[in-house]
Amino acid sequence: MQNIIKYRSYQTSNFQDLLEFLSTVEKDFYPPLSKRTTLRNYLLSDLVENSYTYLALCNDSIIGFINLQINEPAKNDTNINTVAIHPKFRKMGIATQLMGNVINFAKTNGFGCIKTRTWSINNSGLGLYKKFGFEVDYIVKNDRENNVDSIYLVNKFT
Repeated sequence: MQNIIKYRSYQTSNFQDLLEFLSTVEKDFYPPLSKRTTLRNYLLSDLVENSYTYLALCNDSIIGFINLQINEPAKNDTNINTVAIHPKFRKMGIATQLMGNVINFAKTNGFGCIKTRTWSINNSGLGLYKKFGFEVDYIVKNDRENNVDSIYLVNKFT
């Protein structure tokens, strides 16, 4: 049987499932999310009132998500806080679907750009952002330790 992947917007009833999913992938971040804060607090800070979170599900289980923080009222400053895909579902185009949805959401709602940051050894993330027209805005050298840089990117629509 083939896995059927569905996409939909986050609902508050998904919080616990999203927390469990995040615990599966948190060590894929550099540094791991749990070294920065608790996973619960991480999600609570991302899933605030002014954000848009889009989920990928397989058999009603979360297998990926993207979160876009909306900095209103200027509508020219939005940030992707998180893109995460379950390891068993990577290289299947899920991140591409999620990113396309978020960019469409931002354009449809009149936002001027999307900003994000990632780490210099996140080749898959950097490839995804490049694919969607993000450009390097600036780099903070070695701020993640072990010669790993933070790379800040922007995709301007106007």
